[in-house]
Amino acid sequence: MPIDVDWTVLKDYLAADGQNGKEGTALKVNLGWNDHVNGTDAYRWLVLPVDYRYSNGYFDDISIDGS
Repeated sequence: MPIDVDWTVLKDYLAADGQNGKEGTALKVNLGWNDHVNGTDAYRWLVLPVDYRYSNGYFDDISIDGS
């Protein structure tokens, strides 16, 4: 599980690579997001949209959140 320093290292790397302020967009896949803010998937990290997962394992509202 990543800790704060891991996220800081990732954010600093993305900022130094010209993605300052648009880190999330650079990591998100380029389709499937319901908020009309698809990503560029610039680093092929393949962040997929997800939302709520209930205790029974059912996912709800996939593609609405997760950004």
